[in-house]
Amino acid sequence: MSSILRVIGTTKKYGGDLYEDELEAALQQQHTVSTFNPVDPSLGKIAGLPKYIYNLKKIQRLGMEFDYVLRPMNHTFFIGPEPKQVVIAYHFDTAYSHPLVKLHHSWGLQSMISSRNNIHKIIVIAKYWQEFYSGLGFKNIELLYCSFDLSQFEISDNEVDAFKERYQLHGKKVVYIGNAQKKKGADLVYEALKDTDYFLITSGNSDIDLPVLNLKLKHRDYLCLMKAAGLVVTYSQFKEGWNRVAHEAMLLKTPVIGSGSGGMGELLAGGGQGICSNPADLKKTVDLLYGNRDLGIQGYEFARQFTIEKFNAQALEIFKS
Repeated sequence: MSSILRVIGTTKKYGGDLYEDELEAALQQQHTVSTFNPVDPSLGKIAGLPKYIYNLKKIQRLGMEFDYVLRPMNHTFFIGPEPKQVVIAYHFDTAYSHPLVKLHHSWGLQSMISSRNNIHKIIVIAKYWQEFYSGLGFKNIELLYCSFDLSQFEISDNEVDAFKERYQLHGKKVVYIGNAQKKKGADLVYEALKDTDYFLITSGNSDIDLPVLNLKLKHRDYLCLMKAAGLVVTYSQFKEGWNRVAHEAMLLKTPVIGSGSGGMGELLAGGGQGICSNPADLKKTVDLLYGNRDLGIQGYEFARQFTIEKFNAQALEIFKS
């Protein structure tokens, strides 16, 4: 049994954050995991900077009491040779980021590169990122795909019918287009499909105002929405680590069209889903693939391989070796 200090990336619950939480849960099966968050959420980006720098240096001191320090790539400053450092490099793209976040992440990548001889291993989520970091001179790169509890995706037709009734979706050609955000490309999808008979739905947090139905849903209802849809479009304009929305839709046997950016390309290609990089071709692609049940089943067969059991076993093997 090893002792591991996990440095918290953020307290949000998006793709990379969920991935880090799942990795911690896997490691807790055989190791002792303690956590440390260098960011004080009560302070702003500017006011919290001195304390953040102090805590980054503190990580190195705290880490000497552990066998490993496990950290996300946005907290890779002041890395020493001991103890063994493992970095989760989920993805890297500063497009659409706040200027301070853009600067922070860029410095973080440069710090990783300058400290690569002190980094024991890098964990990535897709072959795209394996090749990206290999190109930067990193050697010990572990590919650990994300995982899903397949039992959560067992949703009955009655449950979906009740969801449709609640939101008056019966008889509508529903297309779910993710979060109404620029970086997610929702504006491009809207422009491509606004004059059609498709009923567009977004969910969650938004940073653009689109004249479509936006729902704030609990996770179960969110899954019902994707199963009720005839198509899911994940049109991210930044380089995705993987793309949980696309993967979840595939587990529900709903066909997917995506931009294929970053690691998403491997997911969509592996499941035989639609990849459309040009917004001008999006309507034509949607018309072709909407409601394609065979495509949905093909996506499911690929997506269901990524089980939480396989993820846990591979995660433990990384730290065993």
